[in-house]
Amino acid sequence: DPGLLLHFGVSVGSFAKGVATDASGKVTAQIQGHPKKQTLGPSEGYRFNGTNDWLVVAEDYATNQLAMPTRELTASAWVSLAETIQRGSIMGCLQDNNSGQFGWVLGYNSESFVFGLATRGDPGSKGRMTYVLGTNKIMTGKWYHVAATYDGRSMRLYVNGQLDGENKNVSGDIAYPAHAPFTIGCFKDRNEQRPMDGTLLEVKLHSRALPASVFATEAAAGAQLISYDLPAAQSQRFIARPFLQWATRDGMTIVWETARPGRS
Repeated sequence: DPGLLLHFGVSVGSFAKGVATDASGKVTAQIQGHPKKQTLGPSEGYRFNGTNDWLVVAEDYATNQLAMPTRELTASAWVSLAETIQRGSIMGCLQDNNSGQFGWVLGYNSESFVFGLATRGDPGSKGRMTYVLGTNKIMTGKWYHVAATYDGRSMRLYVNGQLDGENKNVSGDIAYPAHAPFTIGCFKDRNEQRPMDGTLLEVKLHSRALPASVFATEAAAGAQLISYDLPAAQSQRFIARPFLQWATRDGMTIVWETARPGRS
């Protein structure tokens, strides 16, 4: 696979004795915590507990021998999230601080998947990441194929084989920080650490921008995964817990928001 830099997954490589090895046998990551293999619907995945489970491909990419994307990239994953948070990460190498924003991340927020990237093409954007936000709302407990691409001119975010967000106002090489960790399953930089609560089937990183047809093919091949729906009783949760509103002399409104549609 031209340009493939790493490929970790349940059916490729290995997880053993605190070290994850990718499909090539040449790329390794230190296992933090104890991600466990579990079955989720029609597939197995590595379950990350949202507290102390993640992978460290490099404590500092700058001193690691792994080649990193420079002008183009594709980051992709099969993932199921048990909980969504602001500034969540599936895979990334970044510093996102008051002193500057550099690097890239394939991640998510409380509502949707996210692709963040800093580039050197626009002098006005130096030290600032551009974020593409997906339009499809994440449903916890469901499997998704998520991919982010950058071709030197445009950022694109794909969910289940469909374009979910795009930004064409970017250009130039990827702007990396002087030092940053490269992690899977954790948003981590100098002053933040936000582990992922969810399950990973696989992650891939390429040094080129793959065409949209690749993700459509991936999604079609994984149609059974995408269609799987965790029983509502296991996946339902409050986004906003019930509270009282609009009190009148003879009535009161109770308002709440849940992660999934349901009956009151």
